[in-house]
Amino acid sequence: MNNDIIGKEVVFYENNTWNHIIKEINLYTYTIEYEIKSGFSDKEQAEQSYFFFNEKFQKDIERIKRLTNIQYTFTEYLDFWMKNLYLPYSDSSAKVGYSWTIYQIILPKVKRDVLLGMVTTKFLDDLIDECDGYSK
Repeated sequence: MNNDIIGKEVVFYENNTWNHIIKEINLYTYTIEYEIKSGFSDKEQAEQSYFFFNEKFQKDIERIKRLTNIQYTFTEYLDFWMKNLYLPYSDSSAKVGYSWTIYQIILPKVKRDVLLGMVTTKFLDDLIDECDGYSK
């Protein structure tokens, strides 16, 4: 995500206009990129546009997942891992720490998402560098 997108609601008012965040798939790299679409005169228009782009994204991501036979994006897998594989089998103090790290530090710093099978060391290194400012 762009740094100016981190922490924003999906639809938000800024610089005298309504805006929303969209996710688009780069069809050459299968990378999911985040962008702000702006210029809406009211919240309802921004929400309608958001739902239009979100529906398109959902169709595109399902198509890409079928083509590549990859079930998750990196961020989807982190969420799946946390909720289905880690939380049911960990103690309560560890749950808090890992949940905080994933949902408050890592996921908000993701500038772009990729299919799980396309995660590279560069992708992870870049993400760690983004998170580094929060805590060493």
